Amino acid sequence: MRVSDPDQVYLVTLRLEGDIDRVVHAIFWDHVVKSYDVLLAEQDLPPDFVRDCQVGEEVIAPSFSPLVPRELAESYSKSWALAQAPALYRNNVGWDKQSPYHVIPIKGEPQTQPQYPIKFEARASVRKILTQLEYQGVIEPCVSPMNNPLFPVAKPDHSYRIVVDYRHLNSHTRTYAIQNSHSAALMNNIVRKKYKTTLDISNGFLCQSIAPESRDYTSFSAFGSQKKFCRLPQGCKNSPGLFSARVTELLHELDPEALSYVGDIYLTDDEILQHLRRVSRIVVGFADIGYKFNFKKSKIAFLSVIFLGYELSSEGKSLAPHFLEKCALLQPPNTVQKLRSLLGFLNFGRTYIPDYATRIKPLYELIRLNFSSRFWTIEHTHILRELQNDLLAVKHLHTRDNKTHLVIRVIPGAVGFTYVTFNEGETVPIAYKSHLYSAAEQRFAQTEKILTAVQMAVIKERPLAQGQRIIVLSPIPALEAVTKASVPNSKALHPRWIQWATSLTATDVDYIFDPKLQTEEFLQYEIEYQVPAGTLPIDQYEVVMYTDGSAQPAVGTKQQYSAACAVVSGTMEGEVFCPRHTYTKTLGDCTAQLAELKALLLALEHAEPAILTLLVCDSYYCVQSFNEYLHYWKMNGFRDSKGNTIKHKLLWGVGVRELPNKIERPRLISAAHEGVASAHAGVAATISLLQARYWWPGLYKETKQYVLCCDVCQQIKASSARRPQQTPLLISNRPLQCVYLDHCGPLTPDSAYKYILVAVDSCSRFVWVWPQRSADARTVIKDLRIFVDTFAVAAFHSDQGPAFASKAFRDTMASLGVQLQFSSPFHPEGNSVVERLNRDLKQSLTARVIGTGRSWLAHLYRVQRALNNLPRRSLGGRTSYECLFGTRMYVPDLDGPGVEAADTPFDINDRELFCRIYNNFVKITLLRVLPPLELRMSQ
Repeated sequence: MRVSDPDQVYLVTLRLEGDIDRVVHAIFWDHVVKSYDVLLAEQDLPPDFVRDCQVGEEVIAPSFSPLVPRELAESYSKSWALAQAPALYRNNVGWDKQSPYHVIPIKGEPQTQPQYPIKFEARASVRKILTQLEYQGVIEPCVSPMNNPLFPVAKPDHSYRIVVDYRHLNSHTRTYAIQNSHSAALMNNIVRKKYKTTLDISNGFLCQSIAPESRDYTSFSAFGSQKKFCRLPQGCKNSPGLFSARVTELLHELDPEALSYVGDIYLTDDEILQHLRRVSRIVVGFADIGYKFNFKKSKIAFLSVIFLGYELSSEGKSLAPHFLEKCALLQPPNTVQKLRSLLGFLNFGRTYIPDYATRIKPLYELIRLNFSSRFWTIEHTHILRELQNDLLAVKHLHTRDNKTHLVIRVIPGAVGFTYVTFNEGETVPIAYKSHLYSAAEQRFAQTEKILTAVQMAVIKERPLAQGQRIIVLSPIPALEAVTKASVPNSKALHPRWIQWATSLTATDVDYIFDPKLQTEEFLQYEIEYQVPAGTLPIDQYEVVMYTDGSAQPAVGTKQQYSAACAVVSGTMEGEVFCPRHTYTKTLGDCTAQLAELKALLLALEHAEPAILTLLVCDSYYCVQSFNEYLHYWKMNGFRDSKGNTIKHKLLWGVGVRELPNKIERPRLISAAHEGVASAHAGVAATISLLQARYWWPGLYKETKQYVLCCDVCQQIKASSARRPQQTPLLISNRPLQCVYLDHCGPLTPDSAYKYILVAVDSCSRFVWVWPQRSADARTVIKDLRIFVDTFAVAAFHSDQGPAFASKAFRDTMASLGVQLQFSSPFHPEGNSVVERLNRDLKQSLTARVIGTGRSWLAHLYRVQRALNNLPRRSLGGRTSYECLFGTRMYVPDLDGPGVEAADTPFDINDRELFCRIYNNFVKITLLRVLPPLELRMSQ
């Protein structure tokens, strides 16, 4: 028997019969194949065990660089092939004999998943793969209550591979602390020498064994039978981390300087013989344990190699050629799946493009629009082509040199920032990183935005520094003069300033002012942000008043804070401020934010209406609210962005509440749920009514149990199944700007009344009701005329019912100056606000009638009062009565006799004073100016 080419490596297979059914492999480099007797003698087997002997497929030899001498390449090829001879067949896998059994940490009870039919053209490939895996001991037959779907995936050569969908199993699997290292961080720190090698471990996951008690969780079905994995399958949550940890452990013993990422190994040297010895030690060492390498994907001792999608050469790190080839063929997507794939592809090259986050933002916004091809515009195509051209034109980047300092250059922008990392003394970057400001960060001053960027850059790139000093280049000169001292407690600083101080005062970071970063756009944005439109030059104001408030922890008292505010009033003489008057006020226990507001009120009290005045404050909340959002202040009772009142944090949403005894608690729950000021409300609304006045341990649990066991509610209320949330068509920002109208009925006649005219304010959700004997235009006009004259309604919105669409109603409302708006026909969702109130109204009336036996007309106005006293989630937990009238409704059952209704949590006197003074001072402008950075960060 001879082989066709004596210079190639071939595999000869002996299949043996008898009690022992196994395959013996022999590799030959000479042109004469050994006889059967020699082969059998080497295996210590008798001749009658031989079934057949055949020459197998050609062994894939390692790919050596042309720089490696031929003799060395042949020698290492033979030794490596002999080391892993049993795994030279396609789809053959190794087995790590020393690896422990891995347990899949299950949480909860995973459910079996359906198996879908396998398409006909893929069945032959799937059968062949399953047969090979079972023969190699990777899978085994089983009968399990668990099942995971199996899918065939087409390959470029028209064959198929199998994928088992473990997404459901992963959702019920705990995550191990062992995880992969970040690929981007690995590439930034990678070492580049002359000779480079990449090795690919073949089927590495399948070399790890699974504990017998965990194997049933990996089972799948195919062709009428079940199989389960005996080895660690691909697709399981913890498989990459466990395999990476095992590879790292083995490399630590064989070659600690080699790098690995999952199944890819990289090593580099300046001397060829030393490099080949290191590679051979890794290949033979892994083969002895049971791992095999895919030499088709491995490159030995090349000057440039592809590792993790990047090309590593002497010049640096660049995008791989196959990535650039695909990039040149990019086309606009037409489905959301293709859009996500496009964004994922572009993200691979994001570290090569400055300001990438800002430029890619319009494409990401398409995902939230339930993307389809009609949303793609010429502007999006232009953005795609620009990014595509930039990726095709990029040059190499450098990797980190741990012998030099790390330089970070921070480049600010209007909606985000970019920072670039360098090795000190080099001009080629390591990477470009970009970030978009959040909604809260967008409101920062430019100085605060730069500090946000600096803090994020220092925190994220500290591991890249590898113990070396970090040099930050920024456009803020004051950063060079920051005092290395702790932030004083006497200054009322926002917590973010404390976080910035941690980065600014770090001993391993130096800050250097770079005037090149102060671009014209940066300076213009700084001016436009700090000076509101219409503000005069500061020397043209007759009076300038600086306000400030602060709070510090109280010492030796029961107070949490000790706060005060101050105002300095004076004039500008040229560019010099000359103080004239100083006003101070002790505030006691309150937060620094409330102290800032009190300082503003103190300044308004001492200002004169006839004088052109400029107020200067460093509180964004006060400035923006005074200049732009004052009407929101008046409407929401001075609440912050989270809905909390500006008071001491221990009093937020609490106020002064009573702790009733156990005997009184059931009566209070009953009064809150079905009393005169309630309407058999739900659990959340009943609890809100109680929490506004009372508190006791177990309030939530007791109230929920009472409401769920209410007999009347169980009789009249429908199922509370979740439905898609509907948004009203009209949204108003002030009361009575738009009122929704509808008829409720016909009902059971009561004193000849069969209908209820319902009106709901779109802003406050306040409801008005009128009983009517008929739902005609004349009756509606009669009731609404007095309503319009009393409340000055701007617009009515209704369906196209006969009473509302009649000419008489239209003419009457036009004469009263009321605009009419109608929903589209047969579309009740257009009038959903009042439709929901109709349902609540009917339920409440029914509950009252069942509970008392009286007619519904006798309960109508009590139900109206109850509906207006229910806390609503859409109103931030407040009631409609509170939103319309600015105070809480008096409830006799809960507040007791003779008790006045409690005011909104904010001090009513301060609010009235603020609004009254504001209305008089039409010439006042409020300007936000931050103190110098040195004053904020040092003593």
